[in-house]
Amino acid sequence: MYIPEHLTEIFTFENLLKAFRSSASNHRHKEDVQEFLNHLYLNIRRIEKTFKKGEYPEITYHSFVVKQPKLRVVWATSFEIRVIQHCFCDVFLTPFFEQIYVPRNCACRKEKGTDYAANCLKADLKYYYRENGDSNSGYVLKADIHHYFQSIDHDILKRMLHPILPDGEVKDFLFYIIDSFDKGGLPLGNQTSQLLALYYLHPVDVLIQNKYGVMFDYGALFSRYMDDLVLIAKDKQTLIDAYEDINFILGNALNLCFNDKTSIHPLKNGIGFLGWNYYLLKTGRVLKKRKKDAKDRAKKKVKLAIYLYEENIIDARSYGNRITSVLATLKKGNAGAFEKSLIRMQDACLDKLRKDNYDY
Repeated sequence: MYIPEHLTEIFTFENLLKAFRSSASNHRHKEDVQEFLNHLYLNIRRIEKTFKKGEYPEITYHSFVVKQPKLRVVWATSFEIRVIQHCFCDVFLTPFFEQIYVPRNCACRKEKGTDYAANCLKADLKYYYRENGDSNSGYVLKADIHHYFQSIDHDILKRMLHPILPDGEVKDFLFYIIDSFDKGGLPLGNQTSQLLALYYLHPVDVLIQNKYGVMFDYGALFSRYMDDLVLIAKDKQTLIDAYEDINFILGNALNLCFNDKTSIHPLKNGIGFLGWNYYLLKTGRVLKKRKKDAKDRAKKKVKLAIYLYEENIIDARSYGNRITSVLATLKKGNAGAFEKSLIRMQDACLDKLRKDNYDY
């Protein structure tokens, strides 16, 4: 891939305008977006001139806490910096890393994501069944990294980037973004953080794919969604060896470690992955069931939507969108009775909508 010598090749008026539109999508009601939009062309010209002068915009962060699906601290920048990062990622960083990532690195990538990761895992389980007949003899290595984003070492990351990026303005600006966050690790909230976090575990991907991954036409018997990794093998010792090799790379090369959820267990016990439990049945069918904590979150979302609507905090359309989103997620697996209970909750509220003379 061509790597620009100058940042002005990336931060053109046209590219920045596209980045604004992407960054503002579904957020135009927010105050900082409106302020930027009020003088849109002047703001884009100002950013363009900043890079033409060889200067970088100042990057500052403010934090807020999200509680779902688990407690996290998110570090946000100004809307202007989000536009700049969007432009940098869309024009250069994303297509650059796409050449490097292995196919089973599933998160935050075009035409991939949670559905793709789930389909890869289901394909692996079906392949395993065709080769071995059942799940009673198989094992699973299910691994997570302890505090992944906040544990990424800036110096190690930059050493990994040095050989693949030539010296110049592009590398200097990327390193400027990395070092702009002085709290340790990479900030959840930066678009660049997602791409860099995907690359940081690339040595692990290469190890698994080359040494432990059984290669087929569609890939290897492993899937990774950010720091959530699944490896399937018939022989338990293979996974013990893989665990030790991965752990060595994490500790000695990446300054990371597994968390206490990491385990090797029989395949017949199922695989927990991205909020679902996967079971390989005796018939070769893969059963996908929602995890209990994910069910609890879904129920809370439905109850919250009903409460917000009844208190006139959201309108009927917003309520309908929230409920539809929850049910659409459940329909990706075998939710069964739980899905039916949520549908009953939905029907009760839809009756109220109809009584309010809203044609939903």
